[in-house]
Amino acid sequence: AWRVQVGLAWSFTWYGIPTILNGVEMGFNGLCFNSSEDKLSLQAELLEQGMPPDQVDDLLEACDYTTRGERVDQGFWRQDFFAGGPLRLGAAAPGVQAQRHIGRSLMGANGPHWCEDPLVDRDNSIYQLTRALIRIRRSCSALRTDSETAAELVSGDHNQVAYWKYHGTYAPGQGPRAMFIVLQFQDVLDTSASLYALPEGLDFDEGQALVDLLNPARMAVVISTDNVKRLLLPAELPEAHVAIFAPKADVVSDEPGSWMVCSDGAASLPPLQATAAACETG
Repeated sequence: AWRVQVGLAWSFTWYGIPTILNGVEMGFNGLCFNSSEDKLSLQAELLEQGMPPDQVDDLLEACDYTTRGERVDQGFWRQDFFAGGPLRLGAAAPGVQAQRHIGRSLMGANGPHWCEDPLVDRDNSIYQLTRALIRIRRSCSALRTDSETAAELVSGDHNQVAYWKYHGTYAPGQGPRAMFIVLQFQDVLDTSASLYALPEGLDFDEGQALVDLLNPARMAVVISTDNVKRLLLPAELPEAHVAIFAPKADVVSDEPGSWMVCSDGAASLPPLQATAAACETG
């Protein structure tokens, strides 16, 4: 799931207009199977349904990304978004992946209400991250600019990409002058400390605290070493593949969400409903 999360975060924090294809928020990946063991399990499932062996072999061969790559049958580029559908392919979200199924017939119009459909798991981490990113980007104008610079790593973990987003011409009322994004590209996260140089012209005070909007328990701080100010990500922070840091004074909680947004843009956001409440009103 972390690869989807990193991809979404990059899309929402880099310049340009983010694009979310239908189903990405549920982690849909279009895979019939993701390992040889999974393939054997699906094969047994299809045979148990009474599908002829030659048809099972043809089906599994047609959707084998490991051998076909981009030449996989285009019919597998789409999948059903409801539990009654016969083509429910894989997903990076474990709860949705558990519903993977290829059937011989439709369930019909008697499936569960969308509020109860397990294929629409709005509590999964990818869906919640997508909600947060949409609201964070909308409230933080620095994320919508084309002004960015790669962060210079002074010491720490090299298996991450970090960059600054900032206003080229800053004026009060534009939200945080600068924001700091860190994307981790590894299965097992390194929780050792990392030290980054501040971009030229960014004059944060020593002791300035920056909070991770996606996980407010994670904090970074501006320190001075050899009379040079740097941004320190302390050791043993809660693990996260994605972090979006902003000055603590410039952010507020986005209730009832678990994340934060930029305070200057918070008033422009529509009310945020809890997923259960949204279901009840939908």
